[in-house]
Amino acid sequence: MKIKPTYQELQEENKILRKHFSEKMKISELILLKNIMQSNTEISIAATDIDLNLICFNKKAEQIFGYNAKDVIGKNLTEIHGMEKVEFLRIENAIEIIKKQNRYEYFVTTNKDDEIKYYKSIVNGIWDDSKNLDGFVLFTEDITEQKKAEETLKNSEERLKILFESAPNPYYLADQKGYFIDGNKAAEDLLGYKKEELIGKSFLNLKILSVKQILRASKLLLKNIQGKRTGPDEFILKRKDESQVYTEMHTYPVKIKNRTVILGIAHDITERKQAENNMHIQHELALITSGSNSLDFIMESLLDLSMQLDSIDCVGIYLVNEFSGSINLKYHRGFTKEFVQSASYFDVNSPNVKLINKEKPIYYNYSEILLQKEDDIRKKEGLRATAIIPIIFKKKTIAVLNVASLKYDEISENSRLILESLAAQLGSAIIRTQTIEKLTSSEENYRHLFEESPLSLVKEDWSGVKKLLEKKKKEEISISKEYFDKNPDFFNSCISAIKILDINKKTLELLKFKSKDKFIRDVKMIFNAKSLITLKNELNAIANDEKSFSEESELVDAKGKTLSVIIKYQIVGDYKNILFSIIDISEQKQAEKLMLKTSRMEVTATLAAGVAHDFNNLMVGVLGNADLLKLQYDKNSDVFKKLKNIADNANKAGELSQKLLAFARGGKYHPQILNINTIVKDTLSLNKHSFPPRINLEINIEPELLSINADSSQMTQILMNLCINSVESIKNNGNIIIKTYNIDIDKEFAESHPPLKEGNHICLTVEDTGSGMDKDILPKIFEPFFSTKSTGRGLGMAAVFGIIENHDGYISIESEFAKGTTINIYIPAVKLEEKRNKILYDKKSKKKISAEALTILIIDDEEMVLDVSKQFLEIHGYKTILANNGQEAVNIAQNYDKDIHLALLDMGMPVMGGQEAFPLLKKARPELKVIICSGYELDSAAQLLLDSGANAFLQKPFRLKSLTQKVHEVLDIN
Repeated sequence: MKIKPTYQELQEENKILRKHFSEKMKISELILLKNIMQSNTEISIAATDIDLNLICFNKKAEQIFGYNAKDVIGKNLTEIHGMEKVEFLRIENAIEIIKKQNRYEYFVTTNKDDEIKYYKSIVNGIWDDSKNLDGFVLFTEDITEQKKAEETLKNSEERLKILFESAPNPYYLADQKGYFIDGNKAAEDLLGYKKEELIGKSFLNLKILSVKQILRASKLLLKNIQGKRTGPDEFILKRKDESQVYTEMHTYPVKIKNRTVILGIAHDITERKQAENNMHIQHELALITSGSNSLDFIMESLLDLSMQLDSIDCVGIYLVNEFSGSINLKYHRGFTKEFVQSASYFDVNSPNVKLINKEKPIYYNYSEILLQKEDDIRKKEGLRATAIIPIIFKKKTIAVLNVASLKYDEISENSRLILESLAAQLGSAIIRTQTIEKLTSSEENYRHLFEESPLSLVKEDWSGVKKLLEKKKKEEISISKEYFDKNPDFFNSCISAIKILDINKKTLELLKFKSKDKFIRDVKMIFNAKSLITLKNELNAIANDEKSFSEESELVDAKGKTLSVIIKYQIVGDYKNILFSIIDISEQKQAEKLMLKTSRMEVTATLAAGVAHDFNNLMVGVLGNADLLKLQYDKNSDVFKKLKNIADNANKAGELSQKLLAFARGGKYHPQILNINTIVKDTLSLNKHSFPPRINLEINIEPELLSINADSSQMTQILMNLCINSVESIKNNGNIIIKTYNIDIDKEFAESHPPLKEGNHICLTVEDTGSGMDKDILPKIFEPFFSTKSTGRGLGMAAVFGIIENHDGYISIESEFAKGTTINIYIPAVKLEEKRNKILYDKKSKKKISAEALTILIIDDEEMVLDVSKQFLEIHGYKTILANNGQEAVNIAQNYDKDIHLALLDMGMPVMGGQEAFPLLKKARPELKVIICSGYELDSAAQLLLDSGANAFLQKPFRLKSLTQKVHEVLDIN
């Protein structure tokens, strides 16, 4: 049995070994090591023998490690605090590394006093003459400050990474060669690629940009390399699924870890570009149809415009034979010859013709209907989706627009709207061009066609005008509009030389003249300043021998009404027969103005809703913390009063946001069947004394007024806002007249005043004799923050607009400066048996229970809302569980092993919102009661959840007292 050596024996053996080590070391090395140890060098130096026993320890080592040399010489490194756990002490590893590299690095992280320090040590071997390893020399430096700086940098980089990843806009990083380094979630969504698919590749590798755009992107990259930022620059990106997205790009050169990279920020402008493209296409077709008399040219242009739409790869136009009813493919793009040959004609009894005679657009997916038809030509063609759109004139199909997609399973919604709009413009254009072609080709039918033409036509003799113009040309005078402006006598001579030969019925109807003689006699009255300019341009065109002319202008009818028209002429033969056509585009112009106004209001409403929603969330924190602090102070203390002031003012701020929400969404808190007469009587009886004595108030209400389904408080708000505006507009004595009456809206009125529909409505009218408004102010009256007063927020009329729109109503304003204003509000009437307002929660009597036994799940992405709600509910004895989004709440509902009695569910959250989370929560816990919370008002989404079983609605910002009242109410607690 082997006996273990005693401690004294080990000590003796250690002395012998150290002596052996010293003897083997060269004298010169010992002297050098001794000198280094005794010097005042700033480097910590220690030496050990092969077993890690310390034989040298200089002054800097004493400072760093906190030991005196005399206390540690002879001790093993493993006995020194702070070094006992370092990797180097696994001697077998160190020896192997030093044998290969002659050095080894490790870190020591504490000192003698347990302070957190970072030391970097480099270990070199000591070798004997036979190149055997005899010991070690350790060079150590304190790198604590460096480590702290690295840690700070690391934390900063992590924060930047979080901001980068959570940014709502697509962000990406690329190196100076254009290769992706990183990208956030929004960038993945924009391009359809995962981050892993992007990193290490460029726009060129992924074919995201076209060749032309690559060249432009390269120029921008060069600017970045030169240290310049770029943008905004528009690019069309091809996503992974090959769909296109329009973007606005900004790029910035940034430094990351001493490396210059490119930060790119993208903004998706696809919807805006589509809207611009849609308007451009419609405008182009309008110009083409009004400026050309060639059916072929118009149809070919339509094909070109249709091919510009997204998801459209093939276009065909069939013309209907007016005698047989069959259809023929006359114009086409994108289809193969084989398809055109097999689908160029359809008999009147074919299914295709029967479909188009229904006069409604048809959309369907080829991949579904052709699933079992292997030999179908459409399947061979590769068609995946199609649209068949009838082109109608006077309730009769005269042509068919047929488009198809080779890439997508359906024609996009955007393309459908534009195609239907284009088809709506084509009916009259086809008839017009066909009419003009017949006029020019058949003198026999001329009289009938001229008289019965659906176009306004005027035939004139300009031969005398041409002679006057030619005479000026011989005098080398250049004819232009400016020449006519400077020479009004010559202009009048040219007008006098025009002879009107004929006018058709449509012209007389359009311009409200009873006879041709009266038209010829009073023709000068149809011209205003704009049409006189057009006349000068016509003269200029004749002077330059132009055979056709087209220009948008104005004419005044016999009753003094100004019409927007397109005036064009076509020379038939010589200047003795110039055929003028007048196209009335007044309704089109009005529709364009309405569309622009509606678009602007929708954008403003969306912005207002977003601001109010975020504002309401913030106010929950302000009100909640104020209410919580009030609990800590006596009601008579100064602090309590100041907290009350904070809460009261926060409430007023919340009221301001309600006006924004009323404009944006006009939410209906409690819709019910009511009579607006009751609102008028109650409101005015309470407030009539606040009207100045100089104002005479008249009320004229319909006794048998129909009922409406509306929110009573919001109807009161509308009436008060209108009355206040009227009072403020009357500077001296004046009248305010309030009227109600029933009105039956017909189809024509409804179509020109969206969103009104045909049927019974009530009308509320507020009329005043105040200062009125001029035409420049009227279009802005419903814009948020616009006000005619020098002070004020300008939200009153914006809120009225939003409320009326959400009640499916319409508001019109007639006003004239210094004469007063009349406001008419139309709201759909209902039958008394229609469904009454819905109950927000179940009021059935249940057994009373205490709050201490109940658990509430609070679901909100705002930390402040979670915090104040938790504190206040726990003060009232409830247990609470918090969730930052719908997904987290669903996981809790599925896995929490105890009862959850109630959920406070916010509607708008990232990851998963309230609308998506509600059915999953109810599935996991059918008995769970739910209170819907939102910074918006009670809109359709929240109402849908109430209809689906949610128990109540609570709008932000709410006072904590309101919160507990609503919780007690739903849980049936005293």
